[in-house]
Amino acid sequence: MYCRAQQPGPYQVSNSSHDIVHRLISKWKGSYRNVTTDSWYTSYPLAKSLLDDSITIIGTLKANKKEIPQEFLPSKTRQPGSSIFGFQKDITLVSHVPRKNRSVILLSTMYNDGGIDPGSNKPNIILDYNRNKGGVAVVDQLCSTYTVSRKTYRWPMSLFYAFLNVAGTDSQILLQASAPDEAPKYRRGFLKNLATSLMKPHLQ
Repeated sequence: MYCRAQQPGPYQVSNSSHDIVHRLISKWKGSYRNVTTDSWYTSYPLAKSLLDDSITIIGTLKANKKEIPQEFLPSKTRQPGSSIFGFQKDITLVSHVPRKNRSVILLSTMYNDGGIDPGSNKPNIILDYNRNKGGVAVVDQLCSTYTVSRKTYRWPMSLFYAFLNVAGTDSQILLQASAPDEAPKYRRGFLKNLATSLMKPHLQ
């Protein structure tokens, strides 16, 4: 949640992408977990500082980052499906060409080799990134398919709607994990039952 720059006081914190990531993973420092980030957050300095906290990273990089060699950038001469790897101590850089005149650049401290999946011809770093970032995309899709959100200019209401949407998704996941036989097959049916059960005490 972006609250803009705050006035001097206890709520004034840095909104840089580097500091945001460190605040979010503060409880897991030293746990040897991996963090997946998009291009807004990924950077070489972030990767180095996370390694100091025993956290690895996989993330896409913006093409304007100064640490990216010229050879890794989109080029007409590079063939679709080709990949270039770069290695520097604990950090790996990969540039993959999904189609002509375009390249996807990722940085990782989790991998230190140039492994490529023979089936898809894509680097393992990209496949791992796609598996992890897919969870966020699925939650966004589920929340937007059946949403309680309404148009409002009041940001507290926008947050309240977002909390309800995520809570509905989370509760369905918990029910499917704990009692799969009782969970409705479709999200629409689950949300209908959830709304009815929440209203029932008030109606009574």
